[in-house]
Amino acid sequence: MFSPKSLPLSIKSVEEYRRYVKTYGKLPTKTFNDIVGHIESENRGLYLLLMPPGSGKSFILFQLLDEFTAKGPVLFESFSNSSEKFKSFVNTLEVRLAQTIANWIHTVTGKTIGGNSPELLTIACAIAEATGVHIPLLFLLDEVPLEREESKLEENIQYMETFLRKADGLAGFKIHVVLTSHAISADLQEKLFDKLRERGGLQRYNIVLIFNKVELAPGFEDEARDFVKKLAQGFLLDPYLVDTAVEMLKRGFVFRHVIRLIDGARRREASRDLETDLHHVLVGELKKKLPQGKANISSRPDLVLVDGTCIEVKVRFSTSDINPLQHAECPKKLYIIVAPESQNIQGARVIHRKADVAQIVSALQALKAEDKKTYEGVLGILAQTIVTSILPDITQVPKPQPVLEDNRIRLICAILSKMFRDSKTQTRSYIARSNVFKALLHELAPITPAEYKEQLEKCMKNPVASCVDLASDISEKVYGKTIFRIEGSKVYIGNFCIDQQF
Repeated sequence: MFSPKSLPLSIKSVEEYRRYVKTYGKLPTKTFNDIVGHIESENRGLYLLLMPPGSGKSFILFQLLDEFTAKGPVLFESFSNSSEKFKSFVNTLEVRLAQTIANWIHTVTGKTIGGNSPELLTIACAIAEATGVHIPLLFLLDEVPLEREESKLEENIQYMETFLRKADGLAGFKIHVVLTSHAISADLQEKLFDKLRERGGLQRYNIVLIFNKVELAPGFEDEARDFVKKLAQGFLLDPYLVDTAVEMLKRGFVFRHVIRLIDGARRREASRDLETDLHHVLVGELKKKLPQGKANISSRPDLVLVDGTCIEVKVRFSTSDINPLQHAECPKKLYIIVAPESQNIQGARVIHRKADVAQIVSALQALKAEDKKTYEGVLGILAQTIVTSILPDITQVPKPQPVLEDNRIRLICAILSKMFRDSKTQTRSYIARSNVFKALLHELAPITPAEYKEQLEKCMKNPVASCVDLASDISEKVYGKTIFRIEGSKVYIGNFCIDQQF
């Protein structure tokens, strides 16, 4: 009998992070890539990850720690939402920074120097400023207390302002602060930022970004599929569940809920109620996609098409209880069967989608027990996934081939071919500095969606590393394919030109 180990719901240490990556792999996320892109582009940045527990906030901090340890000093601190810990940290910041820089110098050179004296900090800043190297210095602050109580807000703002001022005062370093906290209300968030602006804290940083979810990076769906299968630890997941989990990762669902879905599938706790829920949502999704008609019969099919076809949807653990005489009066009958096995129904056309319904509803049950809103969202994704696979068979029309804007796509692909001619792997900074990237932005400009136009205009005037992420986002939005696949500091060519010949 299959006896899976419990899946990890959080990462608490560097050791846990490394064991996790070794076991399951490191899934590229857009959230992580966005932060790295700005670290490469800006002199000072403040990035706030305000998300519910289990969203992947701490994981991103450990990724950054792993990525940047050799590039510059990294100060990692977890406060467990304790105001006292945060106050102590701010009050002793100079000493902590001196220790951090001493540790980094030891990592890079092997030399050990006294690390408790703030004088070391002064010397390091002077050397960095004099040489003009602009070494990145990261503050990775986990579970910073942003209290919900109004009475404690002013005190937290005072210490936050003191920290931002002290961090900004380190000449010669590129200062980037990545801060995680539990999700806070929009009102509290607005008050927090208004107060920090009044005190001048936010103006110290070139860019301030808030992230409310961790999303899969564009172009990594196949890697996400493999990742989900590894999380299942050898248990064979239903393909529709795998696709649903991947879509959850793409949309930035709380990662803990992806784990719950997989854990629930492995438990196989069947529920007839959820079988009915899935049936209703499938019918609702089909009604959105298909033109409706009427049928003058005594029975009530799930839906009727304009040509009078009666459609009945059956979601079943097994097909033994399907009544072949249902809707006998209807001249044209179509049964959609979502079940492990199909069944021939006399006088009716059958579309069968093989699915382990018992496993699916068990997975859904685990989510419903934890969070009803998430359950409803995931149920909708699952229905869309199944219906998308069914629609071509209902209409019996071949799937349309994408109509490509040949000239523009050929030009973009020619630019990408030139960009990656000498190496299959590039960095954002290298790409952003190149003339071919400016040509790429010029080709994207006419098709850029409205929400990206302002960013694109800035990038066309002054291309920086984060503009590479923007180009990938635009291509994903417009074409459903990515120009670049970005993983941390590394950039690869995406699947945009997969059908093009050079």
